[in-house]
Amino acid sequence: MKKAVIFLCVLTVLMMGACAEKNDSVNESRGRSRIRTSQDNDQDDQDTPDDDVLTEYDGADENIESAVYDIEKIYTDDLFKEIIEGDETPVFVGYGLGGESGYVTASSTDPEVINGFIEAFREVTVKSIDHNPESDMYVADGGEDIAFGMEDGRQFNIALDGRIWIHTDAAVFELDNTGRLSEMCVMMQEVAYMNQAGGDVPDDYIAVIRGGAGESSSETYVYETDKGYKYINVTSTSVSWGSPQQDHVIDKTGTAASKKEVVEIAGKHGADSFVTYPGSPDPYPIEDFLSVLSGTSQ
Repeated sequence: MKKAVIFLCVLTVLMMGACAEKNDSVNESRGRSRIRTSQDNDQDDQDTPDDDVLTEYDGADENIESAVYDIEKIYTDDLFKEIIEGDETPVFVGYGLGGESGYVTASSTDPEVINGFIEAFREVTVKSIDHNPESDMYVADGGEDIAFGMEDGRQFNIALDGRIWIHTDAAVFELDNTGRLSEMCVMMQEVAYMNQAGGDVPDDYIAVIRGGAGESSSETYVYETDKGYKYINVTSTSVSWGSPQQDHVIDKTGTAASKKEVVEIAGKHGADSFVTYPGSPDPYPIEDFLSVLSGTSQ
């Protein structure tokens, strides 16, 4: 987990630098990925060529016949094709959101989150294409960056504008069918802002499902909603051996229709030992969570 925290810190610094670069030159930002991560730094130490970590787009052919998904008509890079068609599996996904108010980042190694973004891009379609990229301005504070990282250090980056436009040197593409992509971005945005606040979660939770021992523990905070439940997965790690002080990192948020589903999600996160309730440190068996709370059916 400490490695993940270090990764997130480096990601933040590098993204902020990239955001500043975009402000200096809008044209330069078109067609160039803007996220570099700590994994890139590892590759740099091995004298890896820059084009393994920065993807340049030479232009897009909207009539490309080999494209299985519309998004491939924008990005013709071989690595992206392999990711989107399921031939390569990323080991992490990075997210950045920025504008005049600053830049926040989040990352995940959760296979469900990674696959969620891949599926979201598979669903995206191209609604319109403007072949004069100079005719469109960027949406204020609408820049979102998504990076897929591979185990060998390769990385592919996508820069969204207003969540429905992609700017390249050749054209500006307007996207459609972005509902799932929006859901994934909103989730990562929420994670990013909570982590920026030190891993704090809203205090109106109804229960915390806990697991782990020693220097690292896993918690799933549970919130009741009109449609069921919301959860926030947190990993807490001691700042040093034996210290009572902990760093808290938000890993994922989401919704569930039932208490049983919440427990299953918590179990995958490693929160599978006991449950506590607000106002009391006393541990209860997880079965108590299933039977005591009122609301949506189990």
